[in-house]
Amino acid sequence: MPFHERQTIISNLGIVDEVIDFDDDQEGSCCAALEKIKTMYPGDEIIFCNGGDRKAENIPEMIVEDIIFKFGVGGEKKINSSSSILKEWQYDSEERVWGKFYNLFQDHRIKLKELILEPGKGMSFQRHQQRNEVWFVSKGSCMVKHSQDDPDDFQETKLLAEEVFHVKQGEWHQLINDSDDVCHIIEIQYGETTDEDDIERLFGETVARIVSGLTKISSLKKDKDYSIQAENFRKMLLTLNDDVRVILIKVADRLHNMQTMDAMPFYKQVKIASETIYIYAPLAHRLGLYNIKTELEDLGLKYTEPDVYNDILSKISESKEEQDN
Repeated sequence: MPFHERQTIISNLGIVDEVIDFDDDQEGSCCAALEKIKTMYPGDEIIFCNGGDRKAENIPEMIVEDIIFKFGVGGEKKINSSSSILKEWQYDSEERVWGKFYNLFQDHRIKLKELILEPGKGMSFQRHQQRNEVWFVSKGSCMVKHSQDDPDDFQETKLLAEEVFHVKQGEWHQLINDSDDVCHIIEIQYGETTDEDDIERLFGETVARIVSGLTKISSLKKDKDYSIQAENFRKMLLTLNDDVRVILIKVADRLHNMQTMDAMPFYKQVKIASETIYIYAPLAHRLGLYNIKTELEDLGLKYTEPDVYNDILSKISESKEEQDN
């Protein structure tokens, strides 16, 4: 994004007094910015705040003198960093039980993804009949289970950062993050097609049918017109009557997401909560899941109307205290 566009956006934030530009260096550091600020405000106390995984031992800016460094600002995760927010805006992404993936590029025969595997998580044992995959570990490490034809006769390979693994079409494979740190993998898919439906998991027919239904639901997220997207999504869920467990899994997954999204950026909380109120709460009601429907609505209100939610919570608490007394 050009500097003037970033400047316009950041200048309109209420907490920002001034936006400056500075020359980049080979390390992509802020050293030049800190030196420039020192000349602009001589004698003033200058504090350089760092969040995420930035520490005194791994940032180049520590060489700049007369600066106070603060760490752990905003928590140790990068979820609220500008790079993370811009990435969410630029690329389609999907949450998975094992973590998350970003679609970075796609044409009719090639697809490029970034896979993010959470510690202790793993994908299903699977194979594809129409595509090959190449994995490049960009950060962290992982374990690969691999078999050319027999899933019961597999080999395990440990992949470290910057190592590569090639999976040919028809070969069974599984990625597992057996470390304590998040693992980032660049995945290149290529072949006759890179369709998400080209997948065979080591499950029975019933589970495969459920997974297929979940895949169809996920594919509806491509529509950028969110009002049309939501209506299509709702109709799709209501017409997937081959196996109601598809809908039950999506409702349960959404309930878990709503219960655990305190650390998400605010704009994502509002988006997910609004979608929950409009789609998932009515679905839960229709399925007779009244307690879940109520909890989804309560959590939705918490993020879409926090003042109203806290006011109601306060009045309920006061009423309970009066009853107890």
